[in-house]
Amino acid sequence: MIHRYLELRENLPKNKEFSLNILPGLDEEHFRQFLRVSPQGFNYIISKIQDHLVFKSNGNFKQMEPSFQLAVALHLFESETSSGSTCINTGQIFGIGEGTAVLYTQRVIIALMDLCTP
Repeated sequence: MIHRYLELRENLPKNKEFSLNILPGLDEEHFRQFLRVSPQGFNYIISKIQDHLVFKSNGNFKQMEPSFQLAVALHLFESETSSGSTCINTGQIFGIGEGTAVLYTQRVIIALMDLCTP
């Protein structure tokens, strides 16, 4: 059997419960602690980037909502280091793979940078 990796990889448990059901209901203080932005700030940012083409799927698979991708990116931004373990932790919290956390963050950065382009 051919493996993609040199060593067997361990599947880490992931769960979207927090990000989909708990995060939206957090009070302002806890929301800000988790994403480093107020709920109003989050809503403002998403209103500016949600229609960006980077969030439109070109393939057969539908992308996660831009608000979910923004939450992942903000959580990754708030981490003290951007190491691989940070991506793993973010992935576990949001129920996604670490590569997906990086991809979502890249999309958010592209959309934000385009806001600065005249």
